[in-house]
Amino acid sequence: MIGFRAVCTALLVLLSLLPTLSTAAVSDWYGTWQAIYTGADSGTCTFTIAPGNATQATVSGSCTSSVDGTGGSGSGIVTVLGALSIAGHGGGIAFNGTISGSSGSGQWTDTGSAQGGSWTMSRTSQSSSANPNQPVALPPTTQNDYTVSSGRMPAVAVFTTATGTLGRASLVVALDLSKVLSVGALAGIGQFAAGYNIYVVALVPEGVLGLPSATWFQLPVTRTWGTLTSPLGAYLQGVAQAAANQIVQVGILQNLDVTALLGSEIYMGYGTSDAEMVAAGRYRGIYVVR
Repeated sequence: MIGFRAVCTALLVLLSLLPTLSTAAVSDWYGTWQAIYTGADSGTCTFTIAPGNATQATVSGSCTSSVDGTGGSGSGIVTVLGALSIAGHGGGIAFNGTISGSSGSGQWTDTGSAQGGSWTMSRTSQSSSANPNQPVALPPTTQNDYTVSSGRMPAVAVFTTATGTLGRASLVVALDLSKVLSVGALAGIGQFAAGYNIYVVALVPEGVLGLPSATWFQLPVTRTWGTLTSPLGAYLQGVAQAAANQIVQVGILQNLDVTALLGSEIYMGYGTSDAEMVAAGRYRGIYVVR
C-alpha cells in the first residue's frame, strides 16, 4: 500500500475508491495497447499511442486474423477526448470508437466488403515520456482527478499557474493564508499558532522513472526532490498566519523537463506539523503532469 509512512498514512484511505479522471490530456493515452476484434473476421491487434500535438496523439500498429492468419498495419489518431480513428490495408479497413482511462471499444468496417464487427482494447504498458514541445495541461478543476481527494484545504486558498511545455514546465502556486484556516470546518483551528509549515509532495505512478510501484516524493526546504521521509520535510517553515491578506508564492517547478513524469500528482499541505496537517485534512491536490 502506498503510504506517507507513519502519520501520513491517513492520506491514502481513498485509494480503494479511486475515481475516473475528469480532465483529459493526449498524454493520458500514451503507451502500448492490445485490441481484440470480432465479427465478420476476428483477431488481435497491437497499437502504440505516441506523442502528436496538443489536441491529438498518433496511433500505429498491426493486426493479425485468427481466421486465416493474414495481417496488416494501420495508423490513425486519438483526440484529447478519446475519440479514436485508425485506417489500415490502404484505407480499406477502419477502426473507430473511443478510449477512456486504460480501455476502449468501438466498431470496425471493411469498406470493400461492407462487413465489420466490434473491437475492444486495453493498455498493456504506459509510456513514461511525451512530446517535449506539447504545452503543459491546465490544473485539474476537481479533486476527483487525484488519487488522494480527501483533503479539506479550501479551493479559494490555492491558485495554481502552469506554463510552458512538457520539456520546460513551470508551476507556481499562490497560497492565500488568510483563507486556508477561515473557511467552513477549518475556521478557527490553530488561528493563534505562532507559525505553520507548507508541505509539497508528489505521487509518481508505477512504471514512471522505472519505479516498481507508485511512490511518494517530497520537496523540502532544500528545494531538491527526494523520497518521502517521516517526519515530512517542510517546503517553508514558520509561516505566520497573522496577516489578513497574506499570500505566499510557492515555485514548485521552474523550466523543468517533465516528459518522463506523466501522471505524477502534486499536493500541497499546511500545518504546524505533518501530523497536525493530516489530522486537520489541510491539504489538496494542485496539479497533475499531463
